[in-house]
Amino acid sequence: MKKLVLCVALIGFSGFAIAADAPTTAQTGIRRTELQRVTVPGTAFVTVTMRTELDPGAQTGMHTHPGDEIGYVLSGQLTLKFKGQPDRMLKAGDSYLTPAGVAHNGVSTGPDVYRSIATYIVDSTKPMTTPVP
Repeated sequence: MKKLVLCVALIGFSGFAIAADAPTTAQTGIRRTELQRVTVPGTAFVTVTMRTELDPGAQTGMHTHPGDEIGYVLSGQLTLKFKGQPDRMLKAGDSYLTPAGVAHNGVSTGPDVYRSIATYIVDSTKPMTTPVP
């Protein structure tokens, strides 16, 4: 029973940590669902698999991650804006990589809801996301 309570507490805390760190917590039109979190043995890193949905016109806001984000677009369209680099247009079937520390903003530019699955390989001692002005 103690193990079950501990697991439930850890899962709840993990989900809270992601939501608290997300740069879009107060924004509407964005839904993030943590699907899995796995500690990389012998390191301070975790892999976090996340499903993200953005309504048409919604955007994540400029932010960074303390590790790489590797994603696959399930549906919709997204303009991925990198600070100081050309925009990248993504559509269903595309994959992408956002390197650690690179400031970026995702803007749902299509008429349909943008949906993706991404795995973050991040330093667990740092916030999942950091807003960039």
